[in-house]
Amino acid sequence: MKYWRGIINSKSKVFFVCLLLFIAGIAAGNFLSLNSFYVFCALLFLSLVLIIILSGKNKSLKIIVFFILVFLSGFWRYQISLPDFSDASKIYHYNGQQLKFSGQIINIDERLDQQKIIIQSASSYVSLSKKIVQPVSGRVLINVGLFPKYEIGDLATVSCKLKTPEPVNGFDYARFLSKDNIYSVCSFADIRAEPGQPSWQNSIYKLRQHLSQSINASVSEPAASLLNGMMLGLARGIPADLNDLFSRLGLTHIIAISGSHITTIAAILMVIAIGAGIKRPLAFWPVAVVIIFYTVLVGAPASAVRAAIMAIVMLYAQKIGRRNSMRNALALAAALMLVVNPKILLIDVGFQLSFMSVIGLVYLVPILEKYFISLPRLWEIKEILLVTLAAQIMTLPLTIFYFERFTPVTLLANILILPIIPFLTIWGLANTITAAIWLPLGKLMGYVSWLLVAYWVETSRLLGRLPLTLEIKYGGWLIIFISYPLIFYWLGREKKRNVV
Repeated sequence: MKYWRGIINSKSKVFFVCLLLFIAGIAAGNFLSLNSFYVFCALLFLSLVLIIILSGKNKSLKIIVFFILVFLSGFWRYQISLPDFSDASKIYHYNGQQLKFSGQIINIDERLDQQKIIIQSASSYVSLSKKIVQPVSGRVLINVGLFPKYEIGDLATVSCKLKTPEPVNGFDYARFLSKDNIYSVCSFADIRAEPGQPSWQNSIYKLRQHLSQSINASVSEPAASLLNGMMLGLARGIPADLNDLFSRLGLTHIIAISGSHITTIAAILMVIAIGAGIKRPLAFWPVAVVIIFYTVLVGAPASAVRAAIMAIVMLYAQKIGRRNSMRNALALAAALMLVVNPKILLIDVGFQLSFMSVIGLVYLVPILEKYFISLPRLWEIKEILLVTLAAQIMTLPLTIFYFERFTPVTLLANILILPIIPFLTIWGLANTITAAIWLPLGKLMGYVSWLLVAYWVETSRLLGRLPLTLEIKYGGWLIIFISYPLIFYWLGREKKRNVV
C-alpha cells in the first residue's frame, strides 16, 4: 500500500508506469488476438468511465482506470497494425498472382550484387486480361540487379508475380519484413521508372549518396566502408569477413549509429553553439534540429532514433532547468518508437539490444562500480570496462537467444578499441563534411581516418585468432524467461542495499 501511494502521489512515477503499461499492452498484443473493434469499444467505455469519475475524490480509482486505459491503448495499437489479407484494397491480397502495379519508390538498399527496392503501390491492374484498374495500397520489396540505377521518389510501373516472403535458411523472413509493413516480394520484375516530383526524401537520399561518395573518394578500403557505416549508416560495403569478425567480437555497436554517436554529436554541437555566443536555453533548438536531421539522414535505425529522442529529452530538461530522469527518458523513447511502429518490440533485434544496453548503462554501471572500486582509473579503461561489462550482462541473454554464441574476449576487444572511437567519430564527421566541400583537404584528413580504422581492424583481426567463441545451441525462450527476472531481481536488491 505504501508503494502504491508512492506511485500515485508522484507525477513522474505515474508517467513512467503509463509508459511501461503502454509497452506491455503492445507486448500482450503479440500473444493474444482480439477483434480490434471490440478493443476500441472497450477504450471508449473506459474513457467515459474516467470522465465520469474525474470529479470524484477517489484518486486511486482514477489512476487504476487510467492505467487500464493506457494498457488497452497499447494492445489496440498493435492489433490495428496487423494486416488483413481479405482486404482487396491491399496489394498483399493478390500474393501468388501475376500483377501489374504502379507506385513510388520509397527506399533503396544497394548491396554488392543487387538493389532491394521498396515500392509503395498506388494502383493495380487486378486482372491483366480484363485490364481492370483499381487503387491498392501496400509495400512491395523487389530484388533487382545493380543496373539500371533507381532513385527514391521515382514513379515505377512493375509487372511481376507477387509472393509471400518465405523462410531463408530457417530464418523467418516474412516476420522480419512485417516490421516494415512489407508482406509481398517479387523477383525478376519488369520495371519501368520515370522521375517523380522532387521530395525531401529524395533530397535526403541524394545528400546521403553524395556524402558516401565523398568518403569513398577520400579514404581507401576497408576504411571507407567502415566510415560509411559509422557516419551514414551505410554498412553494405563492409566485407563479409569483417562483418562476421565484428559480430563475434561484439563490436558491431561501433558501426551502428548508436547512443555514443548521437551523444558525441550533441556535445560537439552544444559546445559550438555556446562558443558562438548562443545561450544554452536557445542553443537547444538548433542542436535538436541538427540531431533530428542527422537521424533522418542516416536512415533512422532503432538505435539512432532511441538515442536522438533521449538526447533531445535530456537537452530539453537542461533548457528548462529540470533534473532529467533517465528512466523516464528511456521509457518515453521506447513508447514513441512503438507508437509509430509497434511491431519492432518483438521483431527488431537492434531495438531490443539497443534498449537493453542503455538499461545496463543506467542501472548496472553504478552497481558494478563498487566491485571495481580498487581498480585505478587509467586512460578511461575503468569506465570502458564497466560500460562494456554492463552492456554485456544486459544483452547476453538476447545474444545467446538470437545468435547462439558468446565471446568472452569481447571485454578485451572493447577495452582496446573503444578509446579511439569518440575521436574517430568526431574526425570522421569532419572528414566526411570536408571531403564533400573540398576533396583535396578531405583526402589529406583521410590519412588520419585510415590510420584510426587500421588500428581498429588489425586489433580485431588479432583478437579474432583467439579461439574463445562459445557455441550455445540450447536454451531458447528459457534463456530470456530465466535470465532477465534474475538480473532485475539482483538489480532491485543491490539498489535497496545501496539506499540502506
